[in-house]
Amino acid sequence: MRRNLDNQRTALYRLYDADEVLLYVGISADPNKRWKGHELYSGRWWPHVARTDIEWHADRFLALAHEFLAILHEKPQHNRRRSSPNTDNWPTPEAAALLDDLPWPDGPYRKLRDKA
Repeated sequence: MRRNLDNQRTALYRLYDADEVLLYVGISADPNKRWKGHELYSGRWWPHVARTDIEWHADRFLALAHEFLAILHEKPQHNRRRSSPNTDNWPTPEAAALLDDLPWPDGPYRKLRDKA
């Protein structure tokens, strides 16, 4: 059975190389555990991580919204996700509102904001 992490405080993390190049942006309720996964499965770029930056968010939805915006605007070298997160079932209009100014005026973000 999967734990419900939606309401858990969640970290948005950025991983940089020694030249301050942004390598990866991700989220996790337990960044240290997630980084062990990167170490095992991201061998091509993980050895180059020299610095980490963590910012904590009140829930997973806020972290997801901030992650998407960071990937979109900061263009980390090794992130694969380029599409918007599915917000159809997000209970927090605050998270959806962060994405409201993106170029999808009739998309799920505005719909969620208007529900509030």
